[in-house]
Amino acid sequence: MIRNQNGLTLIEVLITLTLLSVIGLILWSVLIDGISYSEKAASKNTVQQEANIIAMGLTKIHQTSDDYEIVSKECKLNVKYWIELDPDPQIKIFEHPQLCISSNETTDIKDFDPDTNDFHLNLTIYDKSKPENKLNVTTTLFRLKEE
Repeated sequence: MIRNQNGLTLIEVLITLTLLSVIGLILWSVLIDGISYSEKAASKNTVQQEANIIAMGLTKIHQTSDDYEIVSKECKLNVKYWIELDPDPQIKIFEHPQLCISSNETTDIKDFDPDTNDFHLNLTIYDKSKPENKLNVTTTLFRLKEE
């Protein structure tokens, strides 16, 4: 005589575990990809923000100083500039602990007249921990021209 037995068979338990494992692996993969994408986006955002800060700083120096020179070395951008009525140069260093900032040229602007010409500068900024996250920026330093 067979009685009504409530419960699960071994096959049902194995199928349930297999389905839960597959669903868990899919969710884990999505989570890991989301974290990786988030880190890349944050790094890219940091590089872009630093590029904007440097471009603004260089534009201000270009517009307010008489002469300046830009030297790129050791992941830093060093700017030495002279302002009116001060014989000693001012020094501005653009650097970031996680980023490498460089220019493809060393520029001495002493023979350059910013009142009549714009100056085009190429910058490269990349994350030291993720060198593939690199941003090349071509910026134009300008002054309002007198007519």
